[in-house]
Amino acid sequence: MRILLALLLCVASVSALAQTAEERARKSDQIMIRVRELDLLNHILPLVMTKEQLRQILPVVERARQRVTDAQKKEFALLLTFEKKLDEAHKNAIEKSQIPGRELLIELSKGLQALEIVRMGIADQNTEDVLKAFKAIMNAGQLKSAANSLNPASLDPTIKVDEMTEEAKLRFYIREIFLDPLAYDILVRLSR
Repeated sequence: MRILLALLLCVASVSALAQTAEERARKSDQIMIRVRELDLLNHILPLVMTKEQLRQILPVVERARQRVTDAQKKEFALLLTFEKKLDEAHKNAIEKSQIPGRELLIELSKGLQALEIVRMGIADQNTEDVLKAFKAIMNAGQLKSAANSLNPASLDPTIKVDEMTEEAKLRFYIREIFLDPLAYDILVRLSR
């Protein structure tokens, strides 16, 4: 009986540790989201956008978000087509020490490359659409503020900032700030 009780206590403490780790991870994620939201606000608020400007830009950002959501659904469907082959290869690798095989890895690589190409195309289209609306909605001071808001080299050391045009800096700003997944909700809250 003591052994059973000790075993139950061990299971209970392991379970409590797992919950605690899960809770810590969830809380860490919440904190990191708040950090990113503050960073976004640090780049959005200096534009001093009017409620009307915010309301005009929101539908464009919403369409961009919808394109991403639609693409994610298609990606999920494609990934599901690989699931059975992956499960089988994984099982054989673990249970039989069978190497997954080049054909499967090549097929997966091609599929993932195709997804990346689609993602890049959507990101480019979204950036161009939001940039076009942004330039039409904002005044010259706001455009200048946005263009100078970020240091692109701090996010991508290969970028030569001194060679970037104002247009390229605005494009970079739109991609990094307005098209960030957390930005839309911030823009909605600011527009109220």
